[in-house]
Amino acid sequence: MPSLIDLDNNATTPVLRAVCDAMIEAMAPSIGNPSSSHRQGQAARDLIETARSDVAEMLTVNPDQIIFTSGATEGNDAVLRHHRAKVLLTTAGAHPSLIGGHTGRQRLIEVNRDGRIDLTNFEDALQEIGPCVVALAMVNGETGVVQPIDEVCEIGKRYGATILIDAAQAVGRLPRECFGIHSDYVTVSAHKMNGPKGVGCLIVGEDAELPLLASGGGQERGRRSGTENVPGIAGFGAACRQRLETLEQDLQRMKELRDRFERQLEAGLPFARINSKQADRAVTTTSLTTRGIDGMALAARLDTKGIMCSQVSACSSGRPEPSAALMAMGLSEQDAFSTIRFSVSVQTTTDQIDEAAAVIAQEAQFLHGIMGGAA
Repeated sequence: MPSLIDLDNNATTPVLRAVCDAMIEAMAPSIGNPSSSHRQGQAARDLIETARSDVAEMLTVNPDQIIFTSGATEGNDAVLRHHRAKVLLTTAGAHPSLIGGHTGRQRLIEVNRDGRIDLTNFEDALQEIGPCVVALAMVNGETGVVQPIDEVCEIGKRYGATILIDAAQAVGRLPRECFGIHSDYVTVSAHKMNGPKGVGCLIVGEDAELPLLASGGGQERGRRSGTENVPGIAGFGAACRQRLETLEQDLQRMKELRDRFERQLEAGLPFARINSKQADRAVTTTSLTTRGIDGMALAARLDTKGIMCSQVSACSSGRPEPSAALMAMGLSEQDAFSTIRFSVSVQTTTDQIDEAAAVIAQEAQFLHGIMGGAA
């Protein structure tokens, strides 16, 4: 078997050693139920509150604004169900969790060719609809494009909108000054930044209503009952602490890796295009359209070579569907089917980038010759 090169870090990232260590510590026999008043219970409570402070520092919010969840999906779902009576304003191709929990009327905001929302169209929609709930991903998981969140919040507030921002693909991939909370709600998943899977948080603005995630024993400010996932929360805090210590260097290094990768792909594949290349993007993500090649076929061949990537065009049933996000940017259905996402992490190396780019060019050229340039 070939050695693995993980270029699918927008799906999930490897857990760091320091995170594993924190989780193991949190599973020690001396750690009890964090709701218990004895020493073992208080040891668990201390781990949770330390993690809450670490997450808050990473996201530049107050610790008491944080409700720990199983991830961004749970937070998104709770907020949208809480505000289901309002019209939902979002974008084509939004993550299913930014749509699924809302059962009322929905309207899409237009995006430009880079995938950034059209602020004029956004304001026109708000003028027509009035108070509504706006649900956006801060960073598009397919292209890495960063939405103009500050402007969205400023315009939205003028029209009484409730604003939910999914920052799962943004934390640890954008400068820290991009965070804070100007919206009503922000959601985060730990596993997108080298933390454990199955844990994240909902950040609630000072003037926002607290949605009920689960009733019962009253944990997490009475909004998400149930005994807390102490090891997961401790790992989440450790991931934030680790990333915060090296964030500036990490961002610079990942950008250099991504740019090196894209230069090599463009040099080796004259029929390919990097989507949204000139846009403001998170440093991790490359969306590559290999015109005339079936993306699923290329991803399958790369998998046999040990290169992990995503052909982000399969719906939940497994039936191939063109990416709605890419088609909203003006890509044809054929080009959407020919697009693959690659994403680096803090653990990606230069040697891996060079090896992957060479293999991708070789396999894409092979398929291009077989398919005759027509997917």
